[in-house]
Amino acid sequence: MKLEKLSRKTKLRGELKKLYKEAFPPDERVPFGMLMRRADSPLADLFGLFDDDTLVGFAYVVKKGKLYYLFYFAMKPEERGKGYGSETLALLREKYRDGVLFLALEKRDPASPNYEERLRRHAFYERCGFTDVAKSLKESSVVYDVMTSGGDVSDAGFRPMMREYLGPVYRRIIDTRITEQN
Repeated sequence: MKLEKLSRKTKLRGELKKLYKEAFPPDERVPFGMLMRRADSPLADLFGLFDDDTLVGFAYVVKKGKLYYLFYFAMKPEERGKGYGSETLALLREKYRDGVLFLALEKRDPASPNYEERLRRHAFYERCGFTDVAKSLKESSVVYDVMTSGGDVSDAGFRPMMREYLGPVYRRIIDTRITEQN
């Protein structure tokens, strides 16, 4: 398996867009065009995940200084359970070892209809070296739990990173912040 940095001009754009829309509900997605434009800037890295020459998934990391936010991470449904996710996270942890790599995942709320799936996802990230921090991440109306690899993350670092990433228009529309959990 290999990670390959992609640009917005990739021939795989249609395949990436399809996976993006399948993997993330509308209230958790930023415009796909913005993702692709930012992939060609110093603000983000877009990686295709390949087994030989076959795309099996993608990872998208927003970055500022030594803070790295695994904003989107998805495997094709038919490729899940084959070890690609674990291997990818190990490669990302190595690539961003000079700072803090963190991610947001659905809260483990027993009242949620997919509670068992949320527990499995959390356990997966723990097995891959991520640890819980007592913080929540808010993006618009969705609130997530936060896990990190390599240290802690605070709103003081996160908010400026996301304001720069989102730009002058979207940062007025999309409220992003990290707060301490109660």
